Amino acid sequence: MDLGLEEKDAWDPLYGYDVNAGTVDAPIGPGGAFKGVISTYSKLRQITAGWKGAFQAHHIVEVRHLKALGLSISKAPAVILSRASHTQITNTLQTLLPTGFTYTRAQIMAAYRQAYSAYPKWIEAASKYLGQ
Repeated sequence: MDLGLEEKDAWDPLYGYDVNAGTVDAPIGPGGAFKGVISTYSKLRQITAGWKGAFQAHHIVEVRHLKALGLSISKAPAVILSRASHTQITNTLQTLLPTGFTYTRAQIMAAYRQAYSAYPKWIEAASKYLGQ
């Protein structure tokens, strides 16, 4: 699935990407400093706080799976998406992994490989966090 984003290489101690590659004051939107940067949800949530939902931190591994697996929600890998892109990818993940069921790490990763096929670094971050 292509959300019209591009991945950006930068360094973060936890995920290998630098959230400081731009400044917090830089635009987040198309061509913005944080476009495609992978970091922790807690860091990216701070960056998107003033955007009133127009740009949102997206957990690369959905919260429901993090909770079921006993993994940290705030330290989980995340990216910044527009509201529309966030809704689109969330709907795709809901289709692949319907709510109301419990999934293994392997089942979750299989769905994420499909949903995130255009974003190999997202797949890599999810796999690393899930220990796959």
